[in-house]
Amino acid sequence: MSRYYTQSVYFKEYNMAEFDSTPTKALRIERDYSVPAKRVFAAWTTEGDLQRWAWGGSRDQVRVEADPCVGGAYRFTVVRSTGETWAYHGIYLDIVPYKRISCTLEWDPAQEPETNDEKLTVEFLDNGNGTTMVFLHEGIPNADIRSKHRINWNDAFNALGILLRQSPTY
Repeated sequence: MSRYYTQSVYFKEYNMAEFDSTPTKALRIERDYSVPAKRVFAAWTTEGDLQRWAWGGSRDQVRVEADPCVGGAYRFTVVRSTGETWAYHGIYLDIVPYKRISCTLEWDPAQEPETNDEKLTVEFLDNGNGTTMVFLHEGIPNADIRSKHRINWNDAFNALGILLRQSPTY
C-alpha cells in the first residue's frame, strides 16, 4: 500500500495483486474527500464538473457528454496541444444515487492490445468526516497499461480533489 499526501488530499492506493486475490487486470484506488457523498457523486455525474477533472485538470481541450442513468451513454474526449486526440466512451450499467456508479469503458480508437471488457465501478462511502471514494477499474489488458492507468487516474483524482475543495457544495 502506498500513501500519498497530494495537495491536502489524503488517499490510499492498493495494488490488488499484493492484498487479495483480485486479478492483476484490475486497479483499485481509494480516496478520502472531506465533502459529503452527494457532492462527490455529483462530480461524477455533472458534465461541467467532469470536464474540470476527468482528464486530470488538463489544460487541453476537453469535451464531456454524459447521460448518467442506467443505459445512458457517456463520452470523454481530449484534444492535446499536439493535436493528438484521445477518447473513451461507455454505457452506465448501474447507478445508485450517492452510493455507486458502474459503467463500461471502451477506447476510441481501440487501444493495443484491444479489450472490450473494461469496466469502472465507483462507490461513495460515508466515513464520518466526508466520503471515501472506492474506484475499481477492471479488464485492464496487461501490467504496463495498468501502471499507466494508475498514473492517469491518480492525476484525475488529484484534479477531483481540487474541484471539491474549490466547490465543496453542490
